[in-house]
Amino acid sequence: MQDPYLPDGCTQAAIDARFAPDEPPWVAWHVRQLRQYLLRLGMIRAELAAARFVGPYDTDDIVDALDGEMEAARQAITHPEPMRTSHFHLKMDGAPGTYQGYLPCSHGDAPMTDPTILPDLDHEHFLRRAFAVAERARQGGDHPFGCILVDATGRVVLEQGNGYTAEGGDMTAHAERLLATRASKRFPPAELAGYTMYTSAEPCAMCAGAVYWAGIGRVVYGQSEHDLKAMTGNHPENPTLDLPCRTVFDAGQRRVAVIGPLLEAEAAELQRSFWAEGKA
Repeated sequence: MQDPYLPDGCTQAAIDARFAPDEPPWVAWHVRQLRQYLLRLGMIRAELAAARFVGPYDTDDIVDALDGEMEAARQAITHPEPMRTSHFHLKMDGAPGTYQGYLPCSHGDAPMTDPTILPDLDHEHFLRRAFAVAERARQGGDHPFGCILVDATGRVVLEQGNGYTAEGGDMTAHAERLLATRASKRFPPAELAGYTMYTSAEPCAMCAGAVYWAGIGRVVYGQSEHDLKAMTGNHPENPTLDLPCRTVFDAGQRRVAVIGPLLEAEAAELQRSFWAEGKA
């Protein structure tokens, strides 16, 4: 039976048969992501008759944008290749059936070698927000680590500080692990693929695994694990595991984008003063 979310005469089997054994690994994932994207757009499209739009665009504008985006996605499925792309945003706004519409927005020079469509964000701004969370954790009696989760529209949806003390001496209560658990309970993986975690220090192997399993699409960190280990040593409350988060993510079956270290001197200052003052 013809898949309604593929162009006429095109089947997934035909697409798979075209790919050589050495096809770049992003291709199959990219096609699956596009099919899921088309499915979501189609479901929204079907609800338009009963939806009420608020904002600068009326329903006809949204319909036209949806139709154009769906056609572009169909073409990308039949001819997957590195390319620039756009992304259509719709979010719930108030009562069920009421949407805030956004026309497709450019993602600049980002090539579609990364199958996850991620928004352009002010990384330094949000990373400093994570530093502020880390400082609040310290003031509350915990280790100075903090992170935030930012959605595809640039809204901070979750904040989390280190929870070693707050969780009764739990050695696994790292900020990133706690946030990933909360995010996984609250948002589906398909949505988290467009979210970004900003964290004061590079996620350890445990936290990177939690980020991967939750489905978060990107991590931006301040201080590297290697630099953190040099500062903390083998402290009993923080025996830093010096394994790059990229190494953990690269072992997985889906891509997690990583940016960092960034603002490393500012991030390191949170830790330097903490350990030097013997607060741990």
